[in-house]
Amino acid sequence: MLITEKLLANRELLNNKPLFITLDSNGQQSKTLGYSDFMDQTLALASWLNTRGYKKAVLAYGPGIDFIISFYACLFAGVIAVPLPEITEGTLTADLQKLNIVSGDIGECVVLTDYEAHQLLTSQAGLHANISTIVDTTTISDLTLQQALPALKQDDIACLLYTSGSTGAPKGVIIRHKDFYYNAASLAEASAFTSASIGVSWMPQYHSFALVFNALLPAYAAGTMVLLAPYTFIAQPYRWIQAISEYRATHSAAPTFGYLQAARNCTDEQLESIDLSCWQVGLIAAEPIKSFVFDTFFKRFASNGLETEFLKPLYGLSETGPISCVSHQQAPFFKSENTRAQSLSNACLGSAFPATKIVCVNPDTKQICDDLEVGEIWVSGPSVSSGYWRNDEINEQVFNQTLATIPGDFFRTGDLGYLWNNELYITGRLKEILIINGKNHAPQEIEWAVQQVSPLLANNATAAFSVATREGEKIILAQEITEEIAATPSNIDAIYKAVLQAAYRVHHIQLASVIFVPVGSIPRTAGGKIRRSYCKELFEQQQLPLLAIRTKDDALTVSIPAQRIQPSSGNPLEDQLYALFLKKLSLDLLPHDLELDAFNLDSLQVAELAASIESTFKISFPPTLLFKYKNFQSIYSYIEARM
Repeated sequence: MLITEKLLANRELLNNKPLFITLDSNGQQSKTLGYSDFMDQTLALASWLNTRGYKKAVLAYGPGIDFIISFYACLFAGVIAVPLPEITEGTLTADLQKLNIVSGDIGECVVLTDYEAHQLLTSQAGLHANISTIVDTTTISDLTLQQALPALKQDDIACLLYTSGSTGAPKGVIIRHKDFYYNAASLAEASAFTSASIGVSWMPQYHSFALVFNALLPAYAAGTMVLLAPYTFIAQPYRWIQAISEYRATHSAAPTFGYLQAARNCTDEQLESIDLSCWQVGLIAAEPIKSFVFDTFFKRFASNGLETEFLKPLYGLSETGPISCVSHQQAPFFKSENTRAQSLSNACLGSAFPATKIVCVNPDTKQICDDLEVGEIWVSGPSVSSGYWRNDEINEQVFNQTLATIPGDFFRTGDLGYLWNNELYITGRLKEILIINGKNHAPQEIEWAVQQVSPLLANNATAAFSVATREGEKIILAQEITEEIAATPSNIDAIYKAVLQAAYRVHHIQLASVIFVPVGSIPRTAGGKIRRSYCKELFEQQQLPLLAIRTKDDALTVSIPAQRIQPSSGNPLEDQLYALFLKKLSLDLLPHDLELDAFNLDSLQVAELAASIESTFKISFPPTLLFKYKNFQSIYSYIEARM
């Protein structure tokens, strides 16, 4: 069966039961589509695509239902969908670069998008020649079901999911129609998501796990999904928790940092009327899941009716399907035995899903590892991709791998882990392993050891990497801290000493340098994973914004700009806004007429800056205004007019 067939069947049964509900930045319901209305719009757009003969379509939408309609329209029309991040004015240079790389890889394609992105793209020169046209699907007037849609086959390519490139160049993962169906069915079974279930999600819709959870899961199981924009969560994590309580959601999902962000930013006042007794399953994925994450989240929300068994760790990749194994235990189990490359407690991710095989293999000898022996994780199963798009060289290295003792074609994930009682534990990434004096060190383990030394250090805000020096490879640690902490040298010195001691005590390694950077400066993927390789590149090019640096290695030198003090303007409101900008943008000086485009702000920085303006000046200030009023002076004028 196909996910499109399942959706058609559910439409006949459910008519206009809510399928998707979207919320605005204030948590208010902005749009609702029932099964029948959703299918009317989807099939009409599918027919429109079919009549024009499109074969591949890049989907570049802002958060919301328009993306999901276009995604399903592509599936019904037999058009290969290629989801990409939202095109925004604040990150336009990087967005265009990604668009050109992808379109150059996939061949001739149409770009489907919404009004805002369409305006940005059509005004740009230099788009790749493979882009035949750019269409704002929200303004198409002749959307009617005009002709029969093509018959689909299970092995037809449904989608190309481009990897984030956190450890290399982006690659297009081939997803077949049968893969999507299996992914949705697997996740529904693993999480007990049924027609009575209601989900809430703020995860970016183009991300592989989010695509299955946000769009495929409710359509398969005949449930309902409530959607928030990612920047709504970043700006106000409380909105996620509020939506779960208000809509009596049974399911939600987020990467590790999302749970920590909510636990640390929701105030007692905000949680007074929150009831989470409805929340049955909280899916958590991305980086290795530590007991600290679960403990922090549960302790914060236990008084709001949260049950201990709600959290369910998952493991999967775009290449293997977002869910390859699952834990069926009532509560997460964490294991703390010291094994090779592991010293902190890791979550048990459970056993392989039915029809899926997971083994840990010595990457050098290709021998299967014993229990508790760390090796590379290999996966075989019905949802494993057939390969990367037009990338035979890499496909030969990682897909269709065979083992002497176990039948099947395996995918080499590049993840490191071990099996214990046939259940999987993750310890790190093969490519990111740090080799110092002939010994392997997992950067994730160093990062987690460091983050436990002080409550001033946030989790998922540390990057460990190695650099070449005159004395060989040395380990550098980048750590995010607030500017208030960095302003006191004694704070930095105390944290630095504790970090050195933790790294040596747990891993018997010496850190060459510890770099303290502003909050939000360490690069991450859309799913929240630390991009260590890119962080290393920024460091070596002296492009990481630094608050302080402590080093034991004279071979490493970094110049830090001298602090500059801006004199008062005589206007308290203007000075207050100016100080806010300096803090949030990690600047010493900001010319009033300098375009914000010069800073290439990411979505997290934009959302946090807008949220700070709202909370400081008690006015409505959506993130989009930072793209309309592009410099300090124009933003100040806007705020002043509303005070």
